[in-house]
Formats: sequence, C-alpha cells, structure tokens
Amino acid sequence: MTRNYYHIIHYQHEHYPTSSELVSIDELARLSKQHVDMIKLMVDWGLIEPSITDPQPLFFEATVPIIWKIMRIRKDLGVNWSGIGVILTLLERVESLEKEVARLEQNSNILK
Repeated sequence: MTRNYYHIIHYQHEHYPTSSELVSIDELARLSKQHVDMIKLMVDWGLIEPSITDPQPLFFEATVPIIWKIMRIRKDLGVNWSGIGVILTLLERVESLEKEVARLEQNSNILK
C-alpha cells in the first residue's frame, strides 16, 4: 500500500509580488498563470476579493501568492473550494499566533 505524505510549505514572501499596484482580472490571471474563469470562481467562493469593484474589478498585485496558495491546496491536497476557505482562515490565524508568540518572547527577553 502506498502512502502519500503532504507537507505544508511556508514560502518566503520576498519571492512574491508585493506591490500595492492594482491590476485587472485579466492581468491577475496572466500573473498567476490561471484562466480568468478560475479567478472568477475564486471570487465567487470568497477566496479572493477585488479591492475595487466599480466600474470593473481591480485586485492588488499581491493577490497572486494567495492564488498560488489556493491552487496548491486544491491540486496537491485535493481540497474542495469550501475547504480551501477554511484552510486559508486557519493559516492566517496560525501566522497571527506565531507573530504574537514571537512578540511575547521578545518582550520576555527584554524583561530578563
């Protein structure tokens, strides 16, 4: 029997576009190497949100790594769309808690 092992990989954010530049849905699809319909599906599921919706949806360029993460969870782990939303929320919470722990450790070291 073959076992599959999956590892959660934390990517270094400096390799991702972090620009606050706004891009169209077509440009976002090009940057993330996804079809426009896939981007629209992610918006429909609430996984990504445009920063501006009128007259056309515009996204921050920094949305690209989120799309990469979504596709990795979807393809590599086989998680459905609603499950991806839960995972993204939990990953954000874990990241927030890790930052809080680091801050508390730093404050603890200052007091010593």
